[in-house]
Amino acid sequence: MLTIYTKNGCSSSRKAMEYLKANKIPYKRVKLNSERMSPNELELIIENSYKQLMIEDGPVGLEAIIKRTYQMNVMDMKLTQLKKKILRNPTILKTPITIDKEKFIIGFKEEEFSVFVSKEKRHQHLEELMQHMEESVVI
Repeated sequence: MLTIYTKNGCSSSRKAMEYLKANKIPYKRVKLNSERMSPNELELIIENSYKQLMIEDGPVGLEAIIKRTYQMNVMDMKLTQLKKKILRNPTILKTPITIDKEKFIIGFKEEEFSVFVSKEKRHQHLEELMQHMEESVVI
């Protein structure tokens, strides 16, 4: 099952959850404002953030998951210190963080979230779009 880490008042978190609900994708929500993240969960997030290095340009690793306003303070810390700081105050993380067995996304962009939709559902949606396009073509 998919896990989504969110913060209250985060519009991207809200949009991500709306997308998951609309596409009937089951998920477990972790509210970083009020729920504690386990050290294992944090380790998984950090590990996945470094895997993104192989996939895309832009910030990766800790820079990718920590809000810009905190980066100056935390980038000089040792990793063990930083992990303790995040576990004490997980709201310094960017949200939403969405993760499952194979996929990891920071933030919300609808086109990226489509990876969480089953292939069958995506295929069905594509067929519906094509049918709609055919119906709307005027000859």
